Amino acid sequence: MIVDGNEDLIAEELGIDPDELAQLKYVEGESASEDGIIYYYYITFSEGNPPAIMAKIKGLVGLTVQLSPNLFEEPDGDQDLDEDRNVISPLFEVGKRYEFRMIIDGEETRFWRTIAQYQHPMVKFADVESKAVNELLKAKTLHGEIINVTSPNFISATIQD
Repeated sequence: MIVDGNEDLIAEELGIDPDELAQLKYVEGESASEDGIIYYYYITFSEGNPPAIMAKIKGLVGLTVQLSPNLFEEPDGDQDLDEDRNVISPLFEVGKRYEFRMIIDGEETRFWRTIAQYQHPMVKFADVESKAVNELLKAKTLHGEIINVTSPNFISATIQD
């Protein structure tokens, strides 16, 4: 599916050689909306692959790596490129705190969150711990929400110092 015919590009993205990629067993797929919008591609490696090769793979979480849906696109002529000819795109930095502006329940809402994980277009926020105020407002944990930054309800995000 995504690897066939793209071995060199996939291997480069993973940080391994194409011949090393050929030695691995895996399944591949995509995460997409019902409308066919691809959020990301993924490769899940089988257990028992050579540990030395698996240790080199960039972005590996467990046995799975996610790949950008833009991986196979050529940059437009008006996009900025770095010296390696990669498209320069704004990314969220994991561990950094941002002010977000979104439309929630029809109202523009501002809130602040720390990024736990980012795989375009999805952003996962770090858990937020609230302290007990009194007997009625007890301490609780707001587990990391996930938002789609390509949603029409997303307005902006600004990194906080």
